[in-house]
Amino acid sequence: MEDRLAAEIVRRSLEDIGKAFSERFSVEFLPGGVNPLLHSYIPAFALTEAHNVAVVLDGDAGGYSFEEHLSEIENKTDEGLKESIVTVSGTDIRFEVDGKDGSRDEDQLRECRIKYLKFVRECVLYLPKSTPEEFVWENMTKEIPELEWDEDYKKKFCQLTDYELDKRYDKPSSSDEIFVIQKMCLGSISSQSLGEFRDKLRSCLDKL
Repeated sequence: MEDRLAAEIVRRSLEDIGKAFSERFSVEFLPGGVNPLLHSYIPAFALTEAHNVAVVLDGDAGGYSFEEHLSEIENKTDEGLKESIVTVSGTDIRFEVDGKDGSRDEDQLRECRIKYLKFVRECVLYLPKSTPEEFVWENMTKEIPELEWDEDYKKKFCQLTDYELDKRYDKPSSSDEIFVIQKMCLGSISSQSLGEFRDKLRSCLDKL
């Protein structure tokens, strides 16, 4: 996961499936945001053909066409593979390949691209909203005060934390304090609201 709140959404979804299922998995967030995940971690997972890892990205990271069958990925042209990777990551991934006759091994590069797209198809999920903050805010049942709320969901939680902790005259709330309030709000979300994402998560993890 990209951040702590995304990890908490996944933990809550796993718990919603059931204790026995959730205990099969370790949920971790990797610092640095989405770029290290797309450009470093996922290539490493894909090229080593890791079969016990799934990655959850924010909804604003885009999305790959999960409707494509594996055979359709394998049958893409080299340029088609490159274009699909750009769709996923925002840029062409640089894969380290061997040299061949004084130039890079194009067959090996093609294999790397196919493995990357296959991993994304099978093991990458996207949160149902652009950010975890938006998902929690739009689905929580916790009552909120009547304030002039900022349009940015991250800032909404800053405002809510300042209000809950009565920080009108103190320094702004810390990230840890905001995270505590976010978890409280996440705890108020109904099982029904988690439904679609929870089911996709289970479908993905069942394959690992």
